[in-house]
Amino acid sequence: MRYRPATNDWDVQFEQNYNQNLIDIESDILSVEERLANAEGQVIGTNGLADNAVILSKIKNPNVRLMHNDSIIVDFQAKQLRLATAGSLFIYADNDHANYGAGNDTPIDLAPLNLDSGSNYNSYRIYIDRDNNNKLKVAPAASVTARNFTLGFIYQNRVIGNENGFKIIDANGNEASAQKIANGAISQLNLRNALWSVLQRDAVEINIKDKKVYLKADIHAIHGRGWYYLAKTTQSELAFPSDFANGTTYKIYMDLKDSNKLKMVLYSVDVGSNPIIAFMFGTNLVTANPSAVYIVDSGGTRILAIPKNSIQTADLKNPIIQLLHPETIQIDYTTNQIIITAKDLWAFHSTGMNKYLDRTYPAVVIPADIMTSTDYNVWALYLQVGATNELKLDKIQNLTGDARIITRIYQKRILDNLDGIKVIGGPTTPVPTLSKTQQFARVYQNNTINIDTTNKKVIISGATHLIGPNGSAYISATTYPAEFVYEDTVSSSYVKKLYWNRDTNTFGVSEYSKAVDANMFVLLYFNGTGGSTTTFDVFENYKRIKIDSYAWADRSESQSGGGAAPYNWSTNKYILPKELFLLKGIDYSINAQNFNFNKFTDNDSLLYEIVTPSKTAAFENNGIINSPIAVDFETYLAGIYNGDKTNALVKDMVLRFADPAKKTNKSPRVLCLGDSITHANIPYLVKYWLENFGFTPTMIGTQNNGHETYGYGIEGTQPTEKGEGRGGWRLTDYTGTTKRTDGTIYLKPDNPFWNPTTKAFDFSYYMSNNGFSGVDFVVIMLGTNDITGYHGQKVAESIGAPTIDEILAYMPGEFQKIIDSILAYNPNCKIGLNPPVPAGGYDDFNAKLARYTELLQANFDKPEQGKTYCLGSYLGNGRLSGKQWNGAAKTPVSDSNSTYRIGISSDVHDAGNNQLVNALWSASWIINRSN
Repeated sequence: MRYRPATNDWDVQFEQNYNQNLIDIESDILSVEERLANAEGQVIGTNGLADNAVILSKIKNPNVRLMHNDSIIVDFQAKQLRLATAGSLFIYADNDHANYGAGNDTPIDLAPLNLDSGSNYNSYRIYIDRDNNNKLKVAPAASVTARNFTLGFIYQNRVIGNENGFKIIDANGNEASAQKIANGAISQLNLRNALWSVLQRDAVEINIKDKKVYLKADIHAIHGRGWYYLAKTTQSELAFPSDFANGTTYKIYMDLKDSNKLKMVLYSVDVGSNPIIAFMFGTNLVTANPSAVYIVDSGGTRILAIPKNSIQTADLKNPIIQLLHPETIQIDYTTNQIIITAKDLWAFHSTGMNKYLDRTYPAVVIPADIMTSTDYNVWALYLQVGATNELKLDKIQNLTGDARIITRIYQKRILDNLDGIKVIGGPTTPVPTLSKTQQFARVYQNNTINIDTTNKKVIISGATHLIGPNGSAYISATTYPAEFVYEDTVSSSYVKKLYWNRDTNTFGVSEYSKAVDANMFVLLYFNGTGGSTTTFDVFENYKRIKIDSYAWADRSESQSGGGAAPYNWSTNKYILPKELFLLKGIDYSINAQNFNFNKFTDNDSLLYEIVTPSKTAAFENNGIINSPIAVDFETYLAGIYNGDKTNALVKDMVLRFADPAKKTNKSPRVLCLGDSITHANIPYLVKYWLENFGFTPTMIGTQNNGHETYGYGIEGTQPTEKGEGRGGWRLTDYTGTTKRTDGTIYLKPDNPFWNPTTKAFDFSYYMSNNGFSGVDFVVIMLGTNDITGYHGQKVAESIGAPTIDEILAYMPGEFQKIIDSILAYNPNCKIGLNPPVPAGGYDDFNAKLARYTELLQANFDKPEQGKTYCLGSYLGNGRLSGKQWNGAAKTPVSDSNSTYRIGISSDVHDAGNNQLVNALWSASWIINRSN
């Protein structure tokens, strides 16, 4: 539906309820018609027809199926409905299909229906009038009373039913899907030759040596709303085409008309809507999931697919590797021999440093007729890596397999590894200045460097580390001034590079091709100015370096490497963790208000789409994430505002679905630590879910956590459980840094983690003092009372209320104290950090919470390290998923539990079913990370 500014909350709620009722009513109609059809089929079945046959002609306005895609065009720009092909309208009716196109070539004028109006809430039926020569008509849905064939419904700018049978032209003249998401974000299903993701790791091996494609595992391929399966027992291998040639691009796809078997054809061959899983050119491979589809080259070496977002040095063809010792190799033009000197040949590659050959390796002969003044070839001295490593010399274009270059040679001049190579009898002319070491380096700290492309200067806002393949540099405020202006002569039309000069310890910017006589770390290539700036680098520094003060999160990923973009969507913040930890077969609700932090109202201008292993969820408010199998799935969540595809925002995510039945360690020791929200039975509910999935957890703590003393919208008695949820506590109460208004420190007298000897948060002291034998998982949710300024002793002890800027200044350090102390006790303990739960219509709190959650994830969302994880529990909570206004009816949360949801105010506390949801996400993480 089109967005209509709300005149008041009741107006918004009415529109939302009306639309939902419309969908419910249409669903009920379809259900009644189907039951009627079956009933009539059974009666007529006694006269010879099959039992349960559906006799459509006996039903009033039955929903019938259009037989061909895009049969009817609904054009919201021209305001008409017309046949796509004159005289052709095939539909299914009475167990057969027939052509109803005759006499229906005249377009139907939709203008009188006033579909663009935000006040038109009527639904219109598209139907075949069987009492009037099978005319194609459009009329108000309720007014069609005769027995006709219903093809679909129009509601404002949407078409419901027979989605594939209708082609939709939107008000701007653009072709769109009948699905609502197509009015804004891009539906992947509509992309031509789009790649489908293969879910199982190492499932497909493309073996150039054998000229075969092998299935190493069953294939589950997904894309858009599609899902296809191919068992390795159905097709164990696929031979390359007989005329296969290395210099040609091929595509590998699943043939849905041949048991989903894999096929391999030239890129130019049209394979229709069959799922494509890879494109291949020689040993270059492009696929949606590089961990699932890979190449084995002619030498038997596995080659990964080209990554989606960056080029890793390990994947570069013929990389130049770094010799680690001076004069390791001697090139002697007087004897025409290349030898390894008294040192073994050690070199650094992106995978680390390796000893490739020892000093006894035989000499490599330099042919007498090469590298002369008339030879214009570039030669490479390289290591051929395989079962046994070899040192070789050849023209650079002849290198194959895993060839790692030690140096390039042009007319006897060496261009790389100058310190590592000794030359005898070579040319006396100086080596070109480009031969100095220029290496890509990774910027370690995010957003400490800003390139102001408009004013042509680079601004350094904080200390940062640069990590290169063979060294590092540390830049602090005392090392370098806050900013520098780069030369004005560098045209915006040229690609430029930002680098750190290791000889002079200074930053610099120069044209991409300009010789810089220095050893340098190259940090970023960039081109253009302002919003048109594009970037590229090896180590994804474009995600860590600001462009015109825009951090990567606020730059458009649709541009090459980013660039300033207009995203802010008014006051929204788009915040998600890197990974979500889920269980197979469970529906998880993800609420837009909780990752986009917009106000808690229906907003038809905001649309979202996330691809999961079972479908594509397209939604305004609530989407469902699920998977029928246990799989790690790389995906993204796309959002768009007001249908502006140029300002769509995409966040990369990994969905990790675990199978509890396959876990062997099912007896974890768990501590839940937090404030009143944790106290309201989170330890019990986490245990409840773990036990539901076959685990037998031990919950540790010194408190009996329960909900009875808080207004959580929970009714009925529940058992308490051990934990450390404490009402009214702040993050700083646990770490002993809560300030009074006069600046002095207030210490909680009952803090079980406070070591009076060391005067610090001490997890080892806590465990020992309470006789606890160990802990495997710690679930933490703190910050609500910091943000609201609430404190149990606020008046009695004159406790201050920190500003959000003060909270953001201390929060990372205080959490780090807790984390370091836990890991000091058990380095293998896993720590899950939940941000506070969004609160009803409490917009001021939610705005601050957005900043808090963003900083929490920026500092501690490190699932790749296996220590700290930022959890997605907050994504399933919120008013629309469970919070209710006062006076709402009681509804059960779960059939297997006595918890009830009752009306609550729009505060920071959760309704009972939200507590259950929050605990499910935490329990899913524990199961996911268990062995």
